[in-house]
Amino acid sequence: MRVKGLTFKALRAAIREFVDAGYDATDIVHMLDWTPRNEARPHSGLYGIVHGTAWIARVFDPWRDSHGTPLASPGARRRAAEHRRRNAAAERAAQREHERIQLLHERATAPAGYGRDYYLACARLARSKEPGRECPSVRTYVPTGSPYV
Repeated sequence: MRVKGLTFKALRAAIREFVDAGYDATDIVHMLDWTPRNEARPHSGLYGIVHGTAWIARVFDPWRDSHGTPLASPGARRRAAEHRRRNAAAERAAQREHERIQLLHERATAPAGYGRDYYLACARLARSKEPGRECPSVRTYVPTGSPYV
């Protein structure tokens, strides 16, 4: 692609602020092809660019906030999103492990015999966060496989 009127010095001055803000070469190339809203920037380069300095300013302006400060780089956005995904997955795994340990504790402390199934059913209902669910009465609760059915 031919760019007229854009010297190396002018290009370096245009990207200096972004490089200082943590952008790398991949982020700069991404800025040329995409907007901050992840919309493709249409340019073919077939006929070249006549006013290179104005074009580079127009390309980089959407990547600044209202005060003229560069937005977070695309690479930093990707890293932050990946960090959030990993944290959410770790929290879900920790919650599952906590529930597993709770269940093991309930099984270990449940009374032996006929009341054990009732106790465990009540413990499961207490753990579920559904409002209005209460333990069944002892008379209506008959565990599966019970000789009292």
